[in-house]
Amino acid sequence: FFISFFLNDIFFSPFAVDNYVSLVFFPSGVRIVAVLVFDFLGAAGITLGSFLISLAYFGQSDLVIAISTALIAGGSGLLSRFVSFKLFDIDNDLQNISLIKIFEICITFSLWYDRPGCTQ
Repeated sequence: FFISFFLNDIFFSPFAVDNYVSLVFFPSGVRIVAVLVFDFLGAAGITLGSFLISLAYFGQSDLVIAISTALIAGGSGLLSRFVSFKLFDIDNDLQNISLIKIFEICITFSLWYDRPGCTQ
């Protein structure tokens, strides 16, 4: 997740609207796949990666924001996993998941997070 954030900055910076808004945000896909496959361990990795990203961009000046952002990123991944399992009727062992379902999940959550007032 941490590395995908910086790769996104390198490859998709032409699609950035401003410093904090990008039309293409590769780490979002990494987050949903990591949490779908690795469950709580994936969410813990996303939380740690988000914390490191916050420190890299904002330094140690505001640890409350860094910790809050990290917890929101990991928690939203788990919430997305829960909603995906219910909405797309996915088994806990991921036996009935397909590329089409993964694509549907990515499109659904990209549209959800793209709503005004929602941030990632």
